[in-house]
Amino acid sequence: MKLQEICQQTGLSKKTIYFYIKEGFIHPAKDDQSGYYSFRKKDCQTLQVIYLLRQTGMSIDDIHDLFLYPTYTNFFLHRQVHIQREKIQKEIESLQICNQLFESIPSNVRVENLNQYPISIQTGTINYEDLLKDDDPSMLAIILWGPFLDIKETSYKQFLWKSISKQVRLYFNHHYNCLHHFIYQCSSKDIDWFEDYQYKLMNKIANLTDTDWIEDLLIQKIDAFVQDSSLQEIYQIEYDSLILPSSEFYSAKTSNLMKQYNPHYAEVMKMLQKVIDNSNKSLLWEKISLLNHLSFPVHIRNSSELFIFLIFDHSIYTCFPVSKIKSILSACNANNKKDIKGI
Repeated sequence: MKLQEICQQTGLSKKTIYFYIKEGFIHPAKDDQSGYYSFRKKDCQTLQVIYLLRQTGMSIDDIHDLFLYPTYTNFFLHRQVHIQREKIQKEIESLQICNQLFESIPSNVRVENLNQYPISIQTGTINYEDLLKDDDPSMLAIILWGPFLDIKETSYKQFLWKSISKQVRLYFNHHYNCLHHFIYQCSSKDIDWFEDYQYKLMNKIANLTDTDWIEDLLIQKIDAFVQDSSLQEIYQIEYDSLILPSSEFYSAKTSNLMKQYNPHYAEVMKMLQKVIDNSNKSLLWEKISLLNHLSFPVHIRNSSELFIFLIFDHSIYTCFPVSKIKSILSACNANNKKDIKGI
């Protein structure tokens, strides 16, 4: 396929296509003698996808990351919605400032005197509630259940996922604000790091016939946790805002829907419950007791708490240093106080 044909099929200019070639998005064959490019059907499809993503306002850097981590398409698009909403909110505030300033100044005002006309932002003057409505619960489900979403879609599976998302929206409350703050702070590399680990771990657990391997892994993780003061500090400072709400999340009605959505999830939770039931074994009970006697006790009393502990060191909870975690939680708690005050 020649360049002119590619331009016609994609609606892109020659200059833009040359730019995407230089960026490494496509690699068409080039005739050494004529210097002309020969494009494949796949090149055309890639350019059409890039054109679509650019229409969403997505940056070239983010598009590069998206092609690098294609399984996180949902995350990238949802984050782009969030970015665009923030831009719109800032534009709304700028418009309000401009409008208030214009209405408050006399006709003969000079620029050096503008500071004599103070203004205040009144975001309630225009109702943009529908425009700025967020869909964080759905994105939250995708992140928390990421290891179990790699399945073949059917109409019934789609129905289940819609039901799951609906339940998450109903179950979602201010306790989860911090968690979606964490999600938006994650890079694609962060997400790939913990989702890949969790997928492999859960896939292995789902295919086990006994609990010996899980118990050995749990003992190793307990020993590492007891020796790692940094992990203990993270667990303590995140407990109320992240750990406890997540544990409740995995125990909610959505968990039963998820078991229907992916049988692997049901098998994993079944195996983890067996570990809990067998925890009266001397060595395992002794190790779990170590967690209970830390300065900030860590409890493993049910399959949900065990699930979180097993993934804790490779999860959204631990992909940031302590200082950044404290900063995110501080900003989140400040926002929560504002929301409560406004009720």
